[in-house]
Amino acid sequence: MKMDPIQYKIALGRIVQYLEAQDYTVKLDSTSFGFFAEESLITCSSKAHGTYSMICSLLHEAGHTVQPRSQFNNQRKSIKRDKAIIIELEYTAWSYGWLIAKELDIDTPVLEQTYLQAWMKYWVQYIEYIGTDWSKKEIHHLAESYIES
Repeated sequence: MKMDPIQYKIALGRIVQYLEAQDYTVKLDSTSFGFFAEESLITCSSKAHGTYSMICSLLHEAGHTVQPRSQFNNQRKSIKRDKAIIIELEYTAWSYGWLIAKELDIDTPVLEQTYLQAWMKYWVQYIEYIGTDWSKKEIHHLAESYIES
């Protein structure tokens, strides 16, 4: 859904400024959204520009920058531990992303409703993917990227 152009520009500017102040590079012309801690890079899909999807996804990626390490990091390495780490950190990235929206004073009621819908959609999608579509090797590789960040 398209955002009011002025609200979009303000929200996007505040989020980018927030991330750049933490020494992250924000690439707004990518093919996907992503957080790459080792490269201090946040990528955003150029297809989402001007939409609530862009703001919600960027806030989620910003949430990854401030979330604490997983409480499961020191557990014995196993596929269950890896799945728990991924699910936990994807959830908390959404939670911290919304706290950032509040801190940046961009937490409008419409954005909040859209953000909650995106949070539920993508977090549940992660749970489903981990349960069925990913190999043990892929899950371990993804969990390791969370542990190292």
